[in-house]
Amino acid sequence: YVIIVESLMSGMSQVAIITYFSYLCCVEYTATCYAILSSFYSFMRIVFSFLCGISTEIFLWDYFYLFTFFVCIFCALFLFFFKKYFIF
Repeated sequence: YVIIVESLMSGMSQVAIITYFSYLCCVEYTATCYAILSSFYSFMRIVFSFLCGISTEIFLWDYFYLFTFFVCIFCALFLFFFKKYFIF
């Protein structure tokens, strides 16, 4: 079930990112902007997965999950409090 939920959430986030990039870019350059940003996203996903593997070897899995939970909560709070500075 975890892989199903992860794949579903990943697909939903991809649709949201594509829609947001399409809104920000000029219509003629939407595909180019998406190609550049998706390749950067893929590169960062590989780098972060490497770093997560190293950090789980140093810490226990329980502490790793707690750390990622608090980092995500911090990012969500940051977006909530500073949403007036983002252009939509």
